[in-house]
Amino acid sequence: MKKMNNRIKTLKSKKFRELRSKLQREYFKKNPEKKKEISKKLKKTMRTPEMRKKKAEDLKAFRKKNSLKWKEIEEKRIEVIKSKEYRKKRSDLMKKYHKENPKARKNQGGKLSQWIKNNPEKWKKAVKKSADTRCSLEFRKQTSLKVKSFIKNNPQFRKILKERAKNMWKNEESVKKMIKTLKIKPNKSELKLMQMLKENKFPYKFVGDFKVMLNGRNPDFIHTDGKKKLIELFGDYWHTGERISAKNEKEHVKDRKKHFRKLGYDTLTIWESELKGFNNVVEKIEIFENRLP
Repeated sequence: MKKMNNRIKTLKSKKFRELRSKLQREYFKKNPEKKKEISKKLKKTMRTPEMRKKKAEDLKAFRKKNSLKWKEIEEKRIEVIKSKEYRKKRSDLMKKYHKENPKARKNQGGKLSQWIKNNPEKWKKAVKKSADTRCSLEFRKQTSLKVKSFIKNNPQFRKILKERAKNMWKNEESVKKMIKTLKIKPNKSELKLMQMLKENKFPYKFVGDFKVMLNGRNPDFIHTDGKKKLIELFGDYWHTGERISAKNEKEHVKDRKKHFRKLGYDTLTIWESELKGFNNVVEKIEIFENRLP
């Protein structure tokens, strides 16, 4: 038993693994044909559905038994992937591969298209299956929970996303493309305010469908009689809590007003809950209309 335990320890040790890998490299350098034979055999065995299923089951069992160890492995793996050295090395390898094999990308696409032509029924079934799983409530809930947990654990990634979103909103071409795909229409509260404005003959036009972009931000209503005035209608759900970038609602309102003030616009903020009191909202708009910028 002692001999067996010692043997296992030596096999698991870093020194032994490094030595073995070194010897393997030297052997394969001298015998490249042998390397090709072994790789072909491995590919055949690994591609079988039984082998893949077995590997997945083993991995699941290992995760359950060694949850803490698995966490450590994942953390180390993420650190390596995020490192500049790894990313550079990977990009260099990919560039080298595509230089040596210029037809590689075309061949991959060609193989897939040929398989689809030969197996149209199988392809239809596969597409339908993937669509059903992606559209299911369970799948969508799981993905949303995963995304939320990942963003919470990685605040740096959240900052990157915010910066990307800001830059995207500033780009007119990307905004135009998004408008075409989304086909945004005014919601119930926006329709209610539109009716109020129309009945009281306030000169405001709905532009909350991204018709007007002011330095990457979209107001809800804009003055049509020459005055540089805007009305922002804030939903009680979408403009509170974790859904806003500011610390609280007051700061969120200030930030929006400050942004439009830089461009010379005076902004009035109306909350969704305020629409219940018709006369109060009308009075608020009248005061805003008569107010000097």
